[in-house]
Amino acid sequence: NNLAEKNLYEFIDPSNVNEVKEKITQIQLWFEEKEFDRMPLEDYQSRTNELKDIMLPAVKRMEYYRNSIDSLVALKNRAVELQNKYTNKVDPKILAHLTKFIQKIDDVQNTMKYKDVNFSIEKNKSALNILAKNFESMSQKK
Repeated sequence: NNLAEKNLYEFIDPSNVNEVKEKITQIQLWFEEKEFDRMPLEDYQSRTNELKDIMLPAVKRMEYYRNSIDSLVALKNRAVELQNKYTNKVDPKILAHLTKFIQKIDDVQNTMKYKDVNFSIEKNKSALNILAKNFESMSQKK
């Protein structure tokens, strides 16, 4: 298996990877077995469509992930930066929310490879900016 194929499997739910590999192998074998046979065009189209149906969701997730990952990493880095800056400067209970937020970003980053995740980078970026302003004002009061 080549690298692109290996990477593609990262974008399939881990509980389904073996099943997907098996289906793809069956389709590949069918094409190999029928290589020199004259089959009706519909048979080839049917197998090709099966392959597309299997792989299209993974390809879409791969594209979405590649288009989102830089923004997600930047959001996490900003959150970690705030956490480091305001540790011992604001109430630890409030800072704990930031820790949970960082964990949520990690979870989204891992899960979005193989599952659709409802996470708006822009909304969370705005929320983080508001939190940064609140931390700044809280740290000045101490």
